[in-house]
Amino acid sequence: MVVSDRLRRAIALVAATGLAVGAACIGMLLLLAVVGLGVVQTPGGRDLLARGVERLLTGPGGSGVRIGTIASGLPARLQIDRIEVADTSGTWLALDDLVFSWKPAALLSGRLHADELSAQRVAVLRLPLAGDEPASAGPASGPPRLPRPPIGIRVDRIDIGELALAPTVFGRPMRLGIDARLAAENPGVEDGAIRTALSMVPLDGDGGAVLFDASLDPRTNVLEVEASIDEPAGGVIGGLLGLPHRTPLAVRLAGHGPLDTWQGELRASAGGIGSTGLKLSLLWTDEIRLETTGRLDVEATLLPQLAPALANGLQVQAAVRQTSDRALAVDALQVAGEGIQLSGSGAIEADGALAFDSRLSVEERALAAGGLGSLQFSAATVHAVAAGTMQAPTLRANCTVADLVAAGARARELDFQVDAALAPTAAGAEGGSIDVSGVLVGLHLKDAPLRAAIGDAPRFSLAAGLDATKARLTLRSLTLDGQAMRLTGGGSLGLEDQRLDARADLAFDELNAIAKSAGSAVSGGAGLAATLEGTLQPPAFTGRLNASFTRLGTGIAALDALLGPEPRLDAPFAWAEQTGLNIPGLRLDARHISGDGQGRLNADASALEGQLRLTAPSLAPLSAATGQKVSVGRPSQPRCPAVRPTRKRRSFCDCRTLPSTRRRSSKRPSSFVPPPWSLDQTAD
Repeated sequence: MVVSDRLRRAIALVAATGLAVGAACIGMLLLLAVVGLGVVQTPGGRDLLARGVERLLTGPGGSGVRIGTIASGLPARLQIDRIEVADTSGTWLALDDLVFSWKPAALLSGRLHADELSAQRVAVLRLPLAGDEPASAGPASGPPRLPRPPIGIRVDRIDIGELALAPTVFGRPMRLGIDARLAAENPGVEDGAIRTALSMVPLDGDGGAVLFDASLDPRTNVLEVEASIDEPAGGVIGGLLGLPHRTPLAVRLAGHGPLDTWQGELRASAGGIGSTGLKLSLLWTDEIRLETTGRLDVEATLLPQLAPALANGLQVQAAVRQTSDRALAVDALQVAGEGIQLSGSGAIEADGALAFDSRLSVEERALAAGGLGSLQFSAATVHAVAAGTMQAPTLRANCTVADLVAAGARARELDFQVDAALAPTAAGAEGGSIDVSGVLVGLHLKDAPLRAAIGDAPRFSLAAGLDATKARLTLRSLTLDGQAMRLTGGGSLGLEDQRLDARADLAFDELNAIAKSAGSAVSGGAGLAATLEGTLQPPAFTGRLNASFTRLGTGIAALDALLGPEPRLDAPFAWAEQTGLNIPGLRLDARHISGDGQGRLNADASALEGQLRLTAPSLAPLSAATGQKVSVGRPSQPRCPAVRPTRKRRSFCDCRTLPSTRRRSSKRPSSFVPPPWSLDQTAD
């Protein structure tokens, strides 16, 4: 069966350790028979025996076993002060004070009987290299006819005083005490049953234990199992399962019957996460099939938005099968709660190829009131298909949300598609990608100008990807196509350094419909372009905003005369959490008027200060706009009738010349050009 990576490593580690220790002991006994009992009664003879075993188990590149001093007591008692097991990268396993005590006379009755197999300390410095791990078994065919050894094997006591696992093994250091027993009887002498018992106790922390008792009769293939795990927060099994560090774990497993019709029950609880009670059925014929039914209770605090769906628990049904070619097939999976249902099926082939199809439906009654803020919907469905390989999976999901309601907006339906891929890490390659595209159908916005701009069926798309190190997320493209506008953008975000850079362009082909909904007569096209860069932590950004217009008409003749059809606005800015918003230089460029200024808004938006200067080289263009000639007043009599100073705002005019509607004197030359006219306005 497929297990998590941590559990797979644990199984491989136990197998590799057992093979290493077993090979050393068996090699010792074989050489002992060759060398003879008399020779090994001397220190020199025992050293000769140790070196012979080392040569027997030495492989290429320095891999093999190194044996320390052998104490007296052979052949009934083998005691070695230290054994080191190495691969081509060096020592990965060390055993201190190994003892193997057995009864040679038991061989006469067809039994290998060991009183003790113990080690004071076993240190696993790291996992062995992949080539040193035991190879997987070949294809299965029918229930296993497990261990029917030619002689009976009995180990009364297996004791490891301390099993020390380095942090590189499972992500954090662990110290365990292990006690076990093993009996595999000779079918020619006894009943042939295999019985085992295991107790594993953490040596650090607040206690806990893993207990396992099992027996298997190879003649009838009847398996009886009783197992339990009681762990406080931070336990070994919880760590292997990837549970949060502060999660206590309690598990009970019991079952009895032949392997082809085995029945069992599993009960488990993880503090703060949930609990489950499942009935298990194992059908082991040419294929291995596990069926389970039961209930899963999830703590509502983990998913408060789905509290109604979780209130009465989730009903679970699953049928998982391992085929003869070692593929894992999920024939059926169903998880159902109040207003929510998940179903799926698929397979993982022996070579890692993946194919899985799932469907999820969520109704409004499954959600807590206000669980999604102001967002509401009547029903949502997701159909997802996973493919590719376990190392590089791909996902395509089609999603539909009906009767969507949010603040100031509602839509009859939201349809979108998600394509995602996770690529294996490789230099210069992309670590993963996601593409999203969809449409809002029957959209209605409360804000009239926004409704006119976006329309009732806007389309959107997004394409993003991770770099090979999965340290930077890049938004390659973002688009929103509405009725009278188009938004495009992109950027990137460092997932570690929190550095952000972004760009966005907003284009309006025609402003007339938008302006009309707001009671204005503005027409023409407009474009806004913005750039932004900085850091999210601490939050600090710099950027620039540019606005440009084409065929602009404001509906005000005098203003159109000054601005012309293509005015432009440029405004660099900087923002920081402590200092607020600063616009150091704003620039307006139009046909007959220009402007410059600056402004500052403090962090809590309670104070604004700024200055704006508008300059017109000539007011002559106003003549055509107003239908009468515009002249210039006397410089000695400036007036600013359009500006009213208040207590919090002071305004002034730099009026070297002011417009006047008085008729020109016939004595003034017709070629007279009025000097520039400007207006300065400062706000506090």
